[in-house]
Amino acid sequence: MGLAVSAIHIGDRFGSWTVIGEGPLKGRNRYFLCRCVCGKEKLVQGSSLRNGRSRSCGCSRYPFVSRDLTGETLGTWSVLERLVDAWGSVSYRCRCVCGTERVVPENEMHRLPDGSCGCIQRQNFKKVWTRSREAAGDEIGKTFGSWTVLAIDETPRPSRQRYYICRCVCGTERSVRRSALISGQSPNCGCGAHRD
Repeated sequence: MGLAVSAIHIGDRFGSWTVIGEGPLKGRNRYFLCRCVCGKEKLVQGSSLRNGRSRSCGCSRYPFVSRDLTGETLGTWSVLERLVDAWGSVSYRCRCVCGTERVVPENEMHRLPDGSCGCIQRQNFKKVWTRSREAAGDEIGKTFGSWTVLAIDETPRPSRQRYYICRCVCGTERSVRRSALISGQSPNCGCGAHRD
């Protein structure tokens, strides 16, 4: 039987903690020296052990924290190097499959398998944009109201909407938003002409 210390015994287990010694008394709070299953030791308040508020050093929430990840692959990331600063905080230098490098704090490493540096999203957007552009090519030459679509308007705009250079039956040429053409919101240039 372990030594009784304020209703908590040395050798008692609370979640991932094992009580290995008695700590200081701060006000009315008794602390205990505990060792986590990952090997980390810490002073933990007795009431936090009893009511379950403290179950581990954090390694159960962040499973990557308890081991060195250098050389491992997490999703699109390769872990290149473990870094420890003057205060003992650990982070890792990581490289995405696209070549982008980033320093990631140890307690955020669990997020890496779920995403990339953004390159995957950019590639997916590029694919969607390419498909959209190919579909847009099929509408060149078509008529919408009094407009005839002449070409895709390549002018950069803050919105991602497609614009076409169009010619009205009256001869006016103008850049017209694709959605306005399709919906009939822009049937002509304002001349009132209608194509039969």
